[in-house]
Amino acid sequence: MQSLIKKTIKILLIVFLILASFISLYGFFSSCQTSQSDLLVVLGNKVYPDGTLSPVLKARVDRSFDAWQKGCASHILVSGGTGKEGFPEGTAMANYLIQKGVPETSISVDNKGINSYNNSFAYERFVNKRKLAKSNSSHVLLPRTSK
Repeated sequence: MQSLIKKTIKILLIVFLILASFISLYGFFSSCQTSQSDLLVVLGNKVYPDGTLSPVLKARVDRSFDAWQKGCASHILVSGGTGKEGFPEGTAMANYLIQKGVPETSISVDNKGINSYNNSFAYERFVNKRKLAKSNSSHVLLPRTSK
């Protein structure tokens, strides 16, 4: 019985590692070279009480900024909520992008996010054709749907 449990755990671990690798590679090799999108979506993460982005969130926003600079899309939606730290994630991300040179007119802010699923409703109203999410690789697959 124990050997069956150990084998099952090993198989599940291997499947998990393969899936995680696929998601990471998909995110790494995704680019806008094949098509331009209407919108870059950045999903929130922790923001410190002074409005500083956590390293995970900063990486997401930086990746979206790079895509925006390359012309992948002309507009960025920053979507998140307000964590226990008390600073709205969307506002913090927008402030960071503005400091990096993105015009305010190219940024939409959603501070009502609770989770990735609920955030999807926020960007649904911003785009009619295609969507592109540039985030860390674990979020890349979530919003890549078309109407």
